[in-house]
Amino acid sequence: LFGVTNSDHVWKLGRYYLAIGSYRQHQYTFETDFTHLVCTRGDRVKIQHDVPLIGLSSGRLVSVTSDELVVDEECPMETGTSYSIQIRKSDGTITTWNLVTVNGNQKTLQRSGGTPFDCAAGDLFAFGEAGTVTLEALVHSIEYLADIAARITCIPYSEDVYTADSGAIPAYTPQMTLPDSLLPPTPP
Repeated sequence: LFGVTNSDHVWKLGRYYLAIGSYRQHQYTFETDFTHLVCTRGDRVKIQHDVPLIGLSSGRLVSVTSDELVVDEECPMETGTSYSIQIRKSDGTITTWNLVTVNGNQKTLQRSGGTPFDCAAGDLFAFGEAGTVTLEALVHSIEYLADIAARITCIPYSEDVYTADSGAIPAYTPQMTLPDSLLPPTPP
């Protein structure tokens, strides 16, 4: 820490870098179309993608009533698990609703209490287990490609990084939704 002469400041910076080493172990790189124009380096974004196992499904809403959504992609559900849906409306706002669990692959989703759906057909959705639908991330870099496309690299966002100097650094837990085929077998 060249140039830092205050020992308290050195300690705070050291805790910050320890937290960064713990929480920002992964980088997520993906390509996108013109939708990258809404973010810049350092912005906080939400990611849902099947390759790093963040969330379970995503797509567009086909039709909407106050209690029910019809989506264009299957949403796999299992009894005993709570599910949520995040919807990005045409104005850019994101809302989250808890869903009624119905075993199997579903294209018709019902809200579990709370406020009625206030979205429209054509809005984007991300579906997954409650609490792990999307990953909050910081845009690390944007590499512009042909035809208004871009390659975006993100790092996980965590509020704990910024408060690491005021207590113990909580353990990092990756926000992945592992399918049954990737879960370790039960020990004999």
